Amino acid sequence: MRRTRRLAVSLSIATLALGVSPAATADVVYQTGGPFGGFFGLWGADVSASQSVAVRFVPTTSRSLEKIGIWFMSNAESSYPTVTLELRSDSTQAGVSRPSSTVLESWQFSLTTLGWNPVQHWRMSKARPTLVAGTRYWVVARSTAPSGLNAVWNFAASGNSFNSITSSTNPETWQPGGNSAALCVSVHGTVPANPADLDGDGTVGPADLAVLLGAWGTSGPGDLSGDGTVGPADLAVLLGAWSS
Repeated sequence: MRRTRRLAVSLSIATLALGVSPAATADVVYQTGGPFGGFFGLWGADVSASQSVAVRFVPTTSRSLEKIGIWFMSNAESSYPTVTLELRSDSTQAGVSRPSSTVLESWQFSLTTLGWNPVQHWRMSKARPTLVAGTRYWVVARSTAPSGLNAVWNFAASGNSFNSITSSTNPETWQPGGNSAALCVSVHGTVPANPADLDGDGTVGPADLAVLLGAWGTSGPGDLSGDGTVGPADLAVLLGAWSS
């Protein structure tokens, strides 16, 4: 009997509440459950020359990126597809959220698995960009591998996430994001070296002040004093760390 290897999936399939695993060495910024034990078995979204896939996350506290882990399996059984993984900022226009063209960090690597045998692939951050609390980010996976020999980004056994895919006719045109089955991903980070560097550019200056003032009276980003509200105490911390 021929084994069924491909499963047509829709990124509009909503599932149960997000599964969260225990924290690793660094703080967990965002994390779904793994791919095993779900009702649908092992399934995922193709990452190929004709389709890129992305998942959005929003940190609740500012952290410097340490590593990203994604569960991949493969439609190839004798070759190892190459994947480009990217951390991108968000582009929201008229209320529509999708990945922007701004790449904060990228990694290119070959899968270490053949066939439908999911393996979690970890990428360590060298740039260590600051993930600002309350800010939208996207983890993007793309590839030049042809369909049938491509990577498959696993869906979690349960949970949902905010995902986006590219147009089948133009792999650089992102469709509007939406809630759907959770793409398996873990984002870990550490407390940034300078928490007042709210925009993550390595200095504390006008751009960071703009972030803080934009969140004035809320719970963040910009709650540098940890009192739960962005206000005068946080402004004092930021001005004390001013470097540009």
